[in-house]
Formats: sequence, structure tokens, C-alpha cells
Amino acid sequence: MKEKCNCDLRLCKYYRGIRIKTGRRRKAGLPYCKAFPYGIPEEITCGDNDHSKPLEGQENNIVYEKGIGKDKIKPYLARHMEQRNLHGQDNLCCTIHDIYMKSSDEEVRLWCRYAMRMSKNMMDALEEYKLMLVELGVDVGHDAREDWQFHKKSLYRSLTNA
Repeated sequence: MKEKCNCDLRLCKYYRGIRIKTGRRRKAGLPYCKAFPYGIPEEITCGDNDHSKPLEGQENNIVYEKGIGKDKIKPYLARHMEQRNLHGQDNLCCTIHDIYMKSSDEEVRLWCRYAMRMSKNMMDALEEYKLMLVELGVDVGHDAREDWQFHKKSLYRSLTNA
């Protein structure tokens, strides 16, 4: 088998990597995905089949769909995942943190790190939005917690057009 399979090279959104653990019909060292949880057939991983239509005997109707390369999303650093208060007392962050800490499955832990990065980016974007409102003269000082997020867009659109 090639070093990288076609599914990984073509960035299939359902591709999950090489199965390291054995168990429940899965064999160690086989590439797997949502369409083929017990191992992707070699005609797809190494052959000319682009999996644009389901294979005969396939247990589902999932076919190739282009996804986003893992290089586009940087996972949150593992050493920071150990910290309890990553972004204040945000419920989503606390939940992701708890799942990360309680899981021993490396794939689950990696997805928690991706989710934490997205959560951090969302928190940063919301903070930038709040600063933009203040710079445009919208009073957010008396708002409780994150109420400023619910200001009508017309409040600042008219200010930017002035």
C-alpha cells in the first residue's frame, strides 16, 4: 500500500485516518472512513476508483466529498488543554475540556483540540465585534454580560455610512 491513500490526498471529508487500535471487526493499520468504518477497499485507497458513487455491497450511500485540509485548521495546543479556565467560564469550553480530559481515544482528543481552537476563534471574533461597536459610538457599557451581541445591526450600519 502507498504511504498516503487517495482519500487523504484528495481531502475526503469522511476520511478518518489509519486505524491504530483493533476491535469490533476493525483491523490495525487499515485506512477507514465514515463510509467504510472497517477499512476502505484498496480499489479506492490505491486504485483508480474515485468513489463518486457507492460500491456494490457498501452498507451506506456515503461517497467522496471534498473537505478541508487539516493544515487549514490548527488544533489547540495539547499543553493548554490541561488548563481548566481556558476562556473564562464559557460552558462550551468547559464541556470540550471535560471530554478531552476524560477520553483516552487520541482521535477524540484531537477533535476536542480542533473544537477548542474554533471556540477560541469565536471568542476573539466576538471581542473584536464589541470593540468595533464601541469605536462606532454604540454604548455597550451598560449591557449585562454578552448582551451587546444582540444590538441591532442598524445601530452601526448607519454610523459606518455617515
